[in-house]
Amino acid sequence: MIILAKNFAKNNFKILTQNNDDLWYLSHIIDLEDTITAKTFRKIKIETKNESKARVERKPVMLTIKVTKVSFSKSTNNLRLLGTITDGPPDVSLGEHHTIEVDTNTELTINKNKLLSYQKDKLEQATQNETTQNLILIIDRDQALFAILKKYGYQKITTLKGQVQKKQLQETQSTDFFNIALKQLTEYVERYKIKNIIVGGPNFWLGEIKKRSANNKNMIYCVLNGSGEDGLKELLKRNELKTVLQKEKASQELTLVEELLTTISKNEKLASYGIESTIQAANASAIKKLLITDKFIQRARESTQYEKVDKLLFEVDQNNAEIHIISSEHEGGAKLDGLGGLGALLRFEML
Repeated sequence: MIILAKNFAKNNFKILTQNNDDLWYLSHIIDLEDTITAKTFRKIKIETKNESKARVERKPVMLTIKVTKVSFSKSTNNLRLLGTITDGPPDVSLGEHHTIEVDTNTELTINKNKLLSYQKDKLEQATQNETTQNLILIIDRDQALFAILKKYGYQKITTLKGQVQKKQLQETQSTDFFNIALKQLTEYVERYKIKNIIVGGPNFWLGEIKKRSANNKNMIYCVLNGSGEDGLKELLKRNELKTVLQKEKASQELTLVEELLTTISKNEKLASYGIESTIQAANASAIKKLLITDKFIQRARESTQYEKVDKLLFEVDQNNAEIHIISSEHEGGAKLDGLGGLGALLRFEML
């Protein structure tokens, strides 16, 4: 993301999106009631002398909308800003509904009612324009799952399937499946400029990979009980990988959630979870770290809960506490969603 202009004192800035991660960041920076100005497409009725021959054309226009809904899909990397038109060319009626589709290479001017500290932090993180350099391979006797760690979790790239034949007590690959997997791995390393390769799987099959890539110093091996997506989730929690994954958002978020769960189990008075308990802690200025899932925020935006959540975020921010948006896509987010979607580590015990 590139900041083209900014005036944080007046809560407005102009940005240019560059990649799919930027869209995820924007989905948490843009709030309801913010105004967004962007070039978009609008169906315009073209009048003619003969009214029956009037036609509708989809024309590019510069519009400003007041946001009523923010919708982000991680599976399609699609960010949609729905709202009512507050400014535009003369042939566009003000007050009508419109949706701005935000893609990569989209220029937006954002005017916010309030810009919280955690939103500024997210904006700063996005403008660093860091790309992940960690590639994951989960290997089994007949399956290889490739994934890239993302700022909001992980993204599966592909899954390769091999053919296996049994011969006495040993299993061999009839199509030299492991060489095929390594060839695909090499291609991804070059394409995504990968620095670290994390290979996980059952011990026997890891040995097959090690034999074929003995000189690759960038590979880190991790013995797993599971394979496929189960192995991927298991891998993200393993201690052996903390030196590699600690800088990645998925690992950081999982560590935060585990800290919350450990605190709850040891001393529940030093933690809160669920909306009402967390609001009570915020009102007492007791919150040190607030954890809230992106799924919870999205649900709140689509219901009558948003005003309550927005007020909670504002109060926590004013008390100089940390606010962490946790992705529901990984294990940590799923665990937090199991607690109601939000929780907090407290500065002091709450009765």
